[in-house]
Amino acid sequence: PPRAERFRSELAEFLLLTRELNTDPLQIKGSYAGALGVPQFLPSSYRRYAVDFDGDGKRDLWSHADAIGSIANYYKSHGWLPGEPVLAQIEQSADPISDEFKALVERGINPQTTVAAIKRAGGSPAYIVADDTKAAVFAAETDAGTRHWIGFNNFYVITRYNRSVNYALAVYELAQELRGLRTAQRAE
Repeated sequence: PPRAERFRSELAEFLLLTRELNTDPLQIKGSYAGALGVPQFLPSSYRRYAVDFDGDGKRDLWSHADAIGSIANYYKSHGWLPGEPVLAQIEQSADPISDEFKALVERGINPQTTVAAIKRAGGSPAYIVADDTKAAVFAAETDAGTRHWIGFNNFYVITRYNRSVNYALAVYELAQELRGLRTAQRAE
């Protein structure tokens, strides 16, 4: 019941989508919650963000090419800034965490402060970032214990796709691995 209106709306979006795709609504497979295709878009997101990335004339989220292009379109629509940083780990300090730093963590992952403010609170990014860059601080549990990161606009965009910080960290780490492999292949 708390989400009934949303799911009624998504049912209407689904029926419009099947009409646009000229597909029998009973033939489309999705998750129990109504998410569709590889990127698991709800029908409203499918209609709004899906693109024909492989150029075959249809937006097919079960096609990996269209799924990748559609996720990129989703990110772009939510403010992804090409070439901008995503994430910086905060170098751990032996000093206890300050109340000011704890307050920054409690503000959430929307980048509403600056790197300079994070530094003043005792957080030191693992690489150089301009002091006026908008950022947020968050914590996540790792095998080594609680770690802190600085999340920038692009990290926040990833969390707009999936709100889990752990999901966004995994996406970023996978992207870094893929970038490293691509760089190694070019060097060969």
